[in-house]
Amino acid sequence: VRLDGKGLIRAGLDGDAAVTAFLAGKYGGDNVDQESTIGSRRIDIVLKERRGYVFYEIKTYPSLRTSVREALGQLLEYAHYPESDNACKLVIVTQSTHSDRSKRDAQRYIARLRKLYHLPICLRYFDMESKTLSVAY
Repeated sequence: VRLDGKGLIRAGLDGDAAVTAFLAGKYGGDNVDQESTIGSRRIDIVLKERRGYVFYEIKTYPSLRTSVREALGQLLEYAHYPESDNACKLVIVTQSTHSDRSKRDAQRYIARLRKLYHLPICLRYFDMESKTLSVAY
């Protein structure tokens, strides 16, 4: 558990390294970069695909809602501020320990944003015990 700059306690995923290792194992190490930068902005993980880049933002607040809120703004900024198209897909990653109800609510919210605004965004959960990333929601 660690304290972020806003005074919120975050239950860490033990760093971004485990998620990076999982993605590198699946897509190849040359296609995955941890802590990439665009200007002065630092993206947790960038995955290179044929059609472009996928940005991953990892948030581990005790509240899944807070994690989604914080990651969403950051991902949109990284991908499009001020007038750019840096990513073809945006992925929010959080720990798998949230309640089932909290997960269902977050998944419905992300699905609604995709439908209403045609955002290329999804939510995934990382399990620290099995070192695996869930399917995309």
